[in-house]
Amino acid sequence: MIDAKKYWPKHTQAKKDERLRFELMPEKIICSNGAIENAQNLLNNDHSICKLVNTGDYIVLDFGEEINGGISIETWWMGVNQEHESAQMRIRFGESVSECMSAPTSDHGWHDEIHTMPRLAKQEFGLTGFRFVRIDLLEDKVVELRSIKAVALERELDYKGSFESSDELLNQIWKVSARTVHLCCQDYLLDGIKRDRLPWVGDVHPQAHVVAYAFGDIDIIQETLDYLANTTPKGEWMNWHSSYTIWWIISLFDWYEYTANFEYLKSKHDILVEYAELLMKNIDETGREQLGEVRFIDWSIGKDEFLIDEGLQAMTVLGMKSLTSLFDLLGDAQMSARCKAVHDKAIKVDMAETDSKQVNSLRCMAGMLEADSVNEKYLSVDPFKDLSTWFGYYILNIRAKAGDIDGSLDVIRKYWGGMLELGATSFWEHYDINWSADKFGRIDEIQTGEKGDVHADCGDHCFVGLRHSFCHGWAGGPAAWLGQNILGVTPAEPGFKKVKVAPNLGDLDYAKGTIPTPMGIIEVSHSKNDSGEVVSQIKVPDGVEIVN
Repeated sequence: MIDAKKYWPKHTQAKKDERLRFELMPEKIICSNGAIENAQNLLNNDHSICKLVNTGDYIVLDFGEEINGGISIETWWMGVNQEHESAQMRIRFGESVSECMSAPTSDHGWHDEIHTMPRLAKQEFGLTGFRFVRIDLLEDKVVELRSIKAVALERELDYKGSFESSDELLNQIWKVSARTVHLCCQDYLLDGIKRDRLPWVGDVHPQAHVVAYAFGDIDIIQETLDYLANTTPKGEWMNWHSSYTIWWIISLFDWYEYTANFEYLKSKHDILVEYAELLMKNIDETGREQLGEVRFIDWSIGKDEFLIDEGLQAMTVLGMKSLTSLFDLLGDAQMSARCKAVHDKAIKVDMAETDSKQVNSLRCMAGMLEADSVNEKYLSVDPFKDLSTWFGYYILNIRAKAGDIDGSLDVIRKYWGGMLELGATSFWEHYDINWSADKFGRIDEIQTGEKGDVHADCGDHCFVGLRHSFCHGWAGGPAAWLGQNILGVTPAEPGFKKVKVAPNLGDLDYAKGTIPTPMGIIEVSHSKNDSGEVVSQIKVPDGVEIVN
C-alpha cells in the first residue's frame, strides 16, 4: 500500500484512494439530433473528431453496463475559425435511456449538469451511477470532440466465490447480484451508486452476506460498520432508525460468524453495551417495544402502523437474541443475562395475525414462528405480492428453511430475472412483478409510448419515477442465497472452521461453485445421478471439518 504521507507530508490525514480507475469507451450511440458530424468517431479510441455544430445538437451514448463514476470529455478546437475559447454544454446521466432523455432528479445526487467547456482540454464531470449519457450543445458554436469516456471507480475485488448450474438464467442472476454489490463497494458500502451514496445499515446486512459469498473477508464491511458507529451521536439511533440500529447489531454478529475476527468483535464491546442499554430503555416491562418516532421495516410495508409495530417487535426479539450471543462471545455474562431476560419477555408478547410476508419472515428469523407454517400460510401464497428486492432475500431464506427450494427458484427466476428482461445489468432498489417486459419497454431503448416507461412511470414511496435507483446493494441477495442453499455451504462454527454442506438442487440437474472463507476456498460440485439422488464432490482447506 502506498504511504500517502510520502507524497502529502503536510496532510497528516491523507489517505490513498484504494479504488481502481478505468476509462471506458462507449459501446453504442443510442441516438443523436441535429447537425452532428462523424458521431461514430466517439466509438473509436483514436482521437478522431466528432463535431457538434448548433444549439440543440445532442448525442446519447450507451456504455454497455452500470458504472460508478463520471465521464471525461476531451475537446479540441471551438468555432468555425477556432475563435471561441469555450462553449456551454449540458450533461445528463441515466441508469436508463429514459432518465438521460428527461430531467433526472438531483435528490441525493447530481445527475444533470451544465458546464462551460474549455477548448483544447480534458475535463471530468460527475460522480454517480449511470450507463447512459446525453450531451447537449447549448450554444451555436462548433465544438470538436476527441473523446467522451466513462471514468469508472471501483474496488479491486477478486471474485473468489462462484456459482454455476444447469440453469443459465440463475448463473446470470448470481453474477449480476454479485456485481451489484461490487459496484456499491466504494469508499464505504453504499446503498446505491446513483442515489443514497452513503452507508445505510438496512442495506449493509444483505450486502455483507453477498460479500462473504462472493469476495470473502474484505475490509469494507468492518470499515462501514465503524463509520456508522463513529458518525452516530451517542444515545441516538443509527441512520435515525431504531430498526437500523438493530440491523447493525445483527450485521456485526453475522460478520463474526463468517470471519471469526474476535479482535474486531472485542473492539465493539463498548458500543454494544451502549446500544443494548438504548434498546432496553425502549422496551417496556412486558417486553413490548417502544422504539421511538422513526419507525420503519420495509418500503413494501409503507406506513402501515400495525405492520410496523409487529415488525419492530420481531426486530426487537432478533436484536436481543443477537446481543445475548455477542455478549456470550465477549465473556460479558452480566450483559448477556440482562439481554436474555429482555429477549425472553419480548418473544412472549402476543402476536397479531397478519399475512405480511415481511413481518412473518422476521418473526421466523426471531424464532417466534416455524418456517414450515410461515411458508405454507404466507410466503408460498401469491408469492410475488408485496415482494421487495431487500426483504426478498429474507423471504427466500425462510422458504428454503421450509424446504421449498423449487418455489424459491421460481421467485428468483421470475422476479430478479424480470429485471434482466428489461435490460438491467445491476439489480434495482425495487421491482414489481407487474412491471413485466410485455407491458414496459427495456431501459436500454428509447421509449416510444407503445409500452410503459418502467423508470419514469413506476415506483412508489421514496423511489418514485426517475429517483428510483437501478443499482441498489440490498437487491443482491440471490448471490448469497444460492451459495447458502443450492450449494448448501454454511459455517457450522465461526470462520468456517467447521462447515455444513447440505445441497438442495430443486429442479436443477447440477450446481457447483466456490465459497471463500478465512480458512481458504471451499469447492463443491453437486449433480443428480440416474435415480435422482444428489452426488457431491467437496474439497475443503486444511483444518476445515465437514459436519452434518
